[in-house]
Formats: sequence, structure tokens, C-alpha cells
Amino acid sequence: MPWHFTLNRAIETRTGAGGFDTWELPLAEQIPLARAFAPTVDEHRAQLEARRQRLLETWPSYYAAFNAGSMVAAMQRYGLGLLWSPKMGTVLQTQSRDVAPWGTEPADGKLFEASAFQPAVQIGEQPVTIQPGARDLPSGETDEVVFTYGLAESGQKSATFGPDHIAVQVVHPGPFTEHLPLLMRSDDDLVIADGSVRLQREDQMFVIAFAPDAKVEIERTEVRHGPFRVVRLKLTAAESLDYRLAFQTAAE
Repeated sequence: MPWHFTLNRAIETRTGAGGFDTWELPLAEQIPLARAFAPTVDEHRAQLEARRQRLLETWPSYYAAFNAGSMVAAMQRYGLGLLWSPKMGTVLQTQSRDVAPWGTEPADGKLFEASAFQPAVQIGEQPVTIQPGARDLPSGETDEVVFTYGLAESGQKSATFGPDHIAVQVVHPGPFTEHLPLLMRSDDDLVIADGSVRLQREDQMFVIAFAPDAKVEIERTEVRHGPFRVVRLKLTAAESLDYRLAFQTAAE
């Protein structure tokens, strides 16, 4: 049975509590009597583990950052900037400059996401007006968030963020290359198959699925930070390309 301390509140003059479970104050470092009401080391660890477990149960399957707007500096690259999952960690990170950005590059031009653009945004098929500042967007748990923007004058690209996946659609006349900047640890495995590239980290897997006719190229850059090395995945196609990003366990 958990502890609960009851107070002689009949003589209280300020507080309005009948009791408390624990009393955690920095003053306990200096006042021995206060330590009697603080949780033990084992209790504290158990509380932290329970909080972590609740957090894991309520976390979405991934977090992503999508960048757009005016160019503040020429080194900036927009679009999908970061992709992280609670079980696998970070798997994709757009690099500034031209080292390893995310985005679409036509055969005879520069990366579209190296320029300013303002996407149209829909949530649950309803348009949303983007406003400056940090704010919650109107959304249900299963609503998809869709970013759509033009590629020069004749193409279009959309990124659809679903509950358990991201779907990207590129439509552009002629050949083009789609760039995905992956983050790999030294013990990660990268497996290329017909219609997919799989980044495996321990028992977790990040899967990029696409049409089998897309040409796949892997380029290991010299960019490193922390435990990661930046690896460029290039998908070359013509006229259109659809691909899907998702997380799964290696056994699935």
C-alpha cells in the first residue's frame, strides 16, 4: 500500500490540504526531518520508469520537422528537415548547404528546396492558414497533414504526414532525382531491394518504399556528428515518383 501522510489540519492557518503522498523539496538536503517524507532512491527510480513507460505508450510513431518560408540565409534548405522515432531515434536530417539536403533536383537545374516556398497546408482535407509563432494545429488523432507546393512552374510536390507513415508524391516533367539524407550509426545496416531501401538499427527498421523502376544510388558522405554519418540516398525517376517512409520492427 502506498504511503499517505495525514495532517492535523484542525489547527491549520494557511494550507488547505488534509495530507500528502510525498514531500520533495531541496530543503531536504539540509533538514533531516524533511527526508522522512521524501521517496526512497528505489521509489524514485520506479516513479521515473513508470513515467517513461506512460510516455512511450502515448508517443506517436514518429516526430518530423517540415521547414518552409522565406530564405534567411543562402545555406538554408527547406522541406523535410528531421525525422525521429521513439524506438529508433533519428534517421533523417537535412544538411544545410549542398552536402546532403532533402528534396527534388531536376536533371538540368538546382534543388527546388534550396529556394523559398510557401506550401499549402491541409489537415483532414481542410485548408489551414499558416501563421507565425509556435501553436497547436487543429487536428484529430487520425487526421493527415498535407504540405503541397509547386516545383518551379510546371511541377508539384506533396508530403502527407499520416499517423504511422509519410507519403511523398513528386510530379515533374522529365528526369529528376529525389534526395534523402539518412543518418547511420556504425553498426546500422542499409539493405537495398527492389522497390525499397531499409535502414536497420538493432531490432528496428526505417523503410523507404518506392516504385521498382526508380534508380537507386547510395553516397556515403564525410559529414559526421556524434554517432552518425550522413548518407545520401538518391532516387532517380522521370515524370513522377511516389515514395513512402515508415518505421517497423525487423521481424515484420
